[in-house]
Amino acid sequence: YYFFVSNQLGVQTITLSKDHSSEIVYLDGAWEFSEEFAKNVKPGAKIVLNYTAKNVFMVASAQSAVSLQLTLDGHSLDSDAGAHVQNDIVSVQQDQLYKLVEGSSSGEHQLIIEVLETGLEAFTFTFG
Repeated sequence: YYFFVSNQLGVQTITLSKDHSSEIVYLDGAWEFSEEFAKNVKPGAKIVLNYTAKNVFMVASAQSAVSLQLTLDGHSLDSDAGAHVQNDIVSVQQDQLYKLVEGSSSGEHQLIIEVLETGLEAFTFTFG
């Protein structure tokens, strides 16, 4: 999986495309790109993942706590919520692996992550 952006570092404003292929991380909103992570610079930025797996994990951090609102296949995560999710919200601050989705079976899914505050540093996503 990789971020679907140009190879330019620095701040970019990205508009989410209508077509989403699997195995690509799509971004929407204002993001600052470094060699190690993408950091949202305005609230309401989004990350869209189309994937085939059971579980989704993200390595991330933030200088101050940042809330992420998660939607799986257009609905609440319910029983598929990962260990770090409470009521479809993940609070990110400590530099660590966050368990976003821990599903009961593998399948094709779309995870939408809305970043409610500025400052999320998203490093990578992994799937299981």
